[in-house]
Amino acid sequence: MNLKRNKGITLITLVVTIVLLILAGVSIATLTGNNGILTQANKARENTKRAEDIEKIEIAILGVQMGENGYQKLDIDTLQEELDKVFEDGILKVYDNNTDEFIFYTKDNIYKISSNEVTEIDLGNAIYQKQENRNIQGEYEYAYNNPIIPKGFIPLETKDASWVTNEEGLPMGWNNGLVIMDESGNEFVWIPCITQDLDTSENVVKYGCYAQNDKFTAYQVDINSLQDLQKYIPVENEFSQIEKYQGFYVGRYETAMSENIPRVSNVDIDDSPDVVNINKIEPIYNGITVKPVIQQGKEVWNYVSRDNAAEISRKIVNNENVKSGLITGKQWDTMLEWIITGGTYDNSSNADKYYSEIGNFYNSQYTINGLYAIQDKNDIANWHKGQYTKTINEFICLGTGVHNNSKVNNIFDIYGNLWEFTTETDANGKVIQRGIGANAGSNKAAGVHRHGNTDTSGIMMGFRIVLYIA
Repeated sequence: MNLKRNKGITLITLVVTIVLLILAGVSIATLTGNNGILTQANKARENTKRAEDIEKIEIAILGVQMGENGYQKLDIDTLQEELDKVFEDGILKVYDNNTDEFIFYTKDNIYKISSNEVTEIDLGNAIYQKQENRNIQGEYEYAYNNPIIPKGFIPLETKDASWVTNEEGLPMGWNNGLVIMDESGNEFVWIPCITQDLDTSENVVKYGCYAQNDKFTAYQVDINSLQDLQKYIPVENEFSQIEKYQGFYVGRYETAMSENIPRVSNVDIDDSPDVVNINKIEPIYNGITVKPVIQQGKEVWNYVSRDNAAEISRKIVNNENVKSGLITGKQWDTMLEWIITGGTYDNSSNADKYYSEIGNFYNSQYTINGLYAIQDKNDIANWHKGQYTKTINEFICLGTGVHNNSKVNNIFDIYGNLWEFTTETDANGKVIQRGIGANAGSNKAAGVHRHGNTDTSGIMMGFRIVLYIA
């Protein structure tokens, strides 16, 4: 007798399966929903971590105030030192927001110290952009007034430009120099711009169209033939990110070195082994490979040729999300027009005095406290740290961000300090440098073009880095 098996399922089995699926769905929702067990556990863990952080911060504050000589006021250096002691992972950045307020970043949160009271700053979903390129709301929509934050970077709160959003959900400081920072502490400033004329009341500048503007001057350069050399640009289309994101990021400081080296030059000196030749892509100091950094309080990377500057510029970041490169002439012009549109400009008979007070030129006079270099008769830069009063008609080279008056729209040393290489050249093959060095005067400072040769390098030659976002 042949028996046929029923290959289907019984009604009882079907009902049991449905019930089990419903129970499984309820269990998952209980675990992962807004009020789920796992969600609440994560929130509790975050709250515990936040409470531990605040306790550590309070300990650090006491450590500063109860110094060896009795009570002392909080200052950025001692606070950084004490915080690094109590946080095993260290503090990425301590920012002196004003005389009585400090903002700093741990690996997970942002905190503010004001009148010894510690509070957390909530910047939404983008505190650490560890996944993909997004805006401050953690979304994929970008505009000149809603900047992209590339993967691996965080928004950095400053007193001049805040990422805290307004009622429209846009960062309040979008046109004042918003800053981002990578996990190594390198800082970049957002330059809002567009590729075409748009009907906007916000007077947003157009990208790369100001090279022949009457506000810009040239020195021994065929200005009508200027072009950016593609070999120095790390992407095929310089305009692509402007069209997509309506802006770009520029180094907040002139490019600096990861190591502070007492004596530097652009050649090897046999009878002076303590002098380091930094006109190399990877110079060595005390057995350590020197790397480029965009950080405050560092020695600028001078004594470098443009060819080497272009190669060094690519070493900040180079991945599928973002690349770094030497600033182009179009980017420099756009940045300057943005600064000028914001009100930093003088073309009057007082221009010399105006720019000398916000930059480092031979006709500037100021007192700083930080890194500075003086060139000796052998063309060697000797770096010092401390207070220095500069007089008119002398020139010194300053470390990054040392001269606080030089900050414009959150960017340091656009005016003076170093002649900065760009990717530009003219019909005669001249290498173009911008910004004027400290060995020159200040008239129409930021707009001047200057020529040189590809092998030109010296104490007043440096460069600035930009980011290209995929």
